[in-house]
Amino acid sequence: METKTRILKLYRELLRDIGKLPKETRGYYFQYTRQQFNSHVDEVETDRIDEMINRSREYSQWVQTKYSRPMDSSSSRFTPWAR
Repeated sequence: METKTRILKLYRELLRDIGKLPKETRGYYFQYTRQQFNSHVDEVETDRIDEMINRSREYSQWVQTKYSRPMDSSSSRFTPWAR
């Protein structure tokens, strides 16, 4: 698959993942994602692009997991150790 196609596919995947996040966090992650893509627009080295794609997917998965964990019922604070 052509590199440009892979990058656009990743961008669409990330935007879909952002849509699954709590409403109050979507703006931050949308801006972060857009900023990262814009800051690396000139990258041409294929190995580096592959590495960034993999890291982006891992980070997206981490964020999804972070927000899928339950909140502490005694407060509205996020508790990463809750199960």
